[in-house]
Amino acid sequence: MARSVIIKSPSAMAAGVSNPVLSRDGLLDAGSLWLVDALRLGCWDPGVAVVAGDAVVGNLVSGAPSALVKNGTAGNSGAGTAVLTAGAVSSITVSAGGKLYATAPNVALVGGGGTGATATAAVSGGAITGFTVTAGGSGYTSPPDVVIGGIAFNAARKGFLLGSSADLGRIQIGTGNQYFQNNLADDFVLATMVTYPAIDPGGNGWLLSKHATAAYSGVGPWLAYRYSTSYLFGRMDAYISGSPTGAAPAGAPAGLMQVGIAKVGTNMLYFKNGVQIATEALRSPDLAANATPFNWGSTASQPAYPGLVLHRTYGADLTISGRTAAAVIAQDYAENIGRFIP
Repeated sequence: MARSVIIKSPSAMAAGVSNPVLSRDGLLDAGSLWLVDALRLGCWDPGVAVVAGDAVVGNLVSGAPSALVKNGTAGNSGAGTAVLTAGAVSSITVSAGGKLYATAPNVALVGGGGTGATATAAVSGGAITGFTVTAGGSGYTSPPDVVIGGIAFNAARKGFLLGSSADLGRIQIGTGNQYFQNNLADDFVLATMVTYPAIDPGGNGWLLSKHATAAYSGVGPWLAYRYSTSYLFGRMDAYISGSPTGAAPAGAPAGLMQVGIAKVGTNMLYFKNGVQIATEALRSPDLAANATPFNWGSTASQPAYPGLVLHRTYGADLTISGRTAAAVIAQDYAENIGRFIP
């Protein structure tokens, strides 16, 4: 009889958080390029909420490079708790001062059902000593999360929560020389599961990118999804223009969802929540190798949405795996989307 094994780390037990079930992910095969899943054992300890820069996040594809957290803050372990008064943030208490802060880190207040709250941090002796609420905002029904720097793991949200856009919080998968360097004529699929904030927080909508230029619409592969246009954008070639190209109408981002793109023959396919929603022809020039690291969340120069939660991302060479993009996306959605419901 098949058995599942559950292992609890001391930090997870202390935090009252259950570790994931030890399980080989159903998508892994010879064509798998990367798999980073916030709730899979071997990726991240869910009892560790505060994320230091360059902390290692496991890649579940055997032999593939590990991922690194890019937090944008020189320091770690600081934490705060927001206090509400009449639907506005009235104060933030220091729940952990942290260490090694050379300067005051950026602070973002995300979630809680409201908008407009902002704050700054004060630092002394390398630790956070206090917070100043610079705007209380309005409409908050629960205290927002206090995200220091660009990214933090949030057990309640079951993923990595992005904070201040200024810190470009992201998870960098590899150093830049491992992915999309060879076999570029092959077919590929890229997918991610994320939770969008209920209200547009402002940002550029980045999700996945191996972006060789600073321009939004630069060399692929990249994937973005924006509130302002309700379009899913992407490129799986090296075409560059002055405005975003490669787009599929997808409705406004809303809550927990899966989105993805694929390069199949001479076409690029768009997917949302397990099904294909559009097809368009690839453009010239073809996908080309570059040494830019592959990022999940913000790019190295442009922000994703603050308040976005990163749950899971998967990439595969379909030519090697022998599978169709539609089958991979459908299986990924069916087997995993429910795991990230709060």
